[in-house]
Amino acid sequence: MEVNSKPFAKQTTKLPPCCLKFHPLDNRIVFVGTYKLDEVNKLKYGSIEVYEYVEKSSKDNQEYLNALDLVKAIESPTAILDLQFSPFDDNLFATGHSNGVIIFWETTLGQSPSDIQINKLVEYSVFEDPTNLITSIKFSDTLKDRILITSTFGKTVVLKLNNSSISTESTIINTSSVENSPLPISHSIESWIGNFGNFELSNVVFTGGDDLNLISHDIRSNDVIFQTANIHQAGITSILTATPGDHNGNGCWKSNGNHFQLATGGYDDTLKLSDLRYLPGSEGQGSTLLPYPPRARNEKNLGGGVWRLTPFKNTADKLMVCCMYDGAKIVTADDGSANEDVIKIDRVFRKNHTSMVYGGDTSLKDDLMATCSFYDCSLQIWSPEIVDEYSN
Repeated sequence: MEVNSKPFAKQTTKLPPCCLKFHPLDNRIVFVGTYKLDEVNKLKYGSIEVYEYVEKSSKDNQEYLNALDLVKAIESPTAILDLQFSPFDDNLFATGHSNGVIIFWETTLGQSPSDIQINKLVEYSVFEDPTNLITSIKFSDTLKDRILITSTFGKTVVLKLNNSSISTESTIINTSSVENSPLPISHSIESWIGNFGNFELSNVVFTGGDDLNLISHDIRSNDVIFQTANIHQAGITSILTATPGDHNGNGCWKSNGNHFQLATGGYDDTLKLSDLRYLPGSEGQGSTLLPYPPRARNEKNLGGGVWRLTPFKNTADKLMVCCMYDGAKIVTADDGSANEDVIKIDRVFRKNHTSMVYGGDTSLKDDLMATCSFYDCSLQIWSPEIVDEYSN
């Protein structure tokens, strides 16, 4: 029997939202990236919308106890498909745009969330063709100077920043100081997601696409490690590797366990856990990444399409999963006995998400979840623990 989480606050965004993040230093602040297509001229545009989560003293509305107030909106002539904070700098975030451009931004907190300042630092054209949309951006959690970019044309790129990092406390890079290294094997159609390995695999990247392919490259040599279309039965839309989290240790997953664990999700509705050290058809386990495609050791159908996987900040085996057409779910993906992995759905949240849930994040203390759904422009804050007494 599924358990529905209690909603705390809801708001209708100005434009359709497709990505969001809590501010790393103030979880009252939620950043939302939006995407809108002008049906007349077919131009894509968007915005960065910043909301404050406000706890109300009056509890007149017993279903939604609190509020989400818009405190800032920055219009963008292009749509924003992804928004990510740097794991090394709490005031630095990047947005991926529909014209193949990545933009870096600086935030400055004030006395209250409404006083927040956001300044554009630099923008960089990752792809020459402005019709190639950036679908995801990923800062390496280990290498301060690397960022992985995926795109709708299937091309994937690793950016290397020639100063040690982009930092709001150091000299800001200019476009001439970025090395753009396309990975040799592209996806034949949309590449939806990419991620870096960490720990022993810090020089390895993984990408997934609509062509069902999971591809791994060694970024030191640009060599392909493996390529397989046998993990999922539909396009791959989410990849999570073992990670130490950010510079504060928040967002770790499998950091004290199996560093070769790989979680993937796709349009086939399944979350799959693979061990990169296992040979297909073998129960043997080594201590290094093998140049063979991994095999899923465990899987669970979560329903709706597994769009994004977000680790909890302080609980190494819990994930918040954006399940597109079936809301969001909190999942425990723990190492079980007898070398088996156990995937368990702990909580479900669908209320007032009548469209695809594309964006989600966990708060610093893991006591709040934020999710957004697209066409209905629904932004919500909800509890990972408290049960919704109003659910059917």
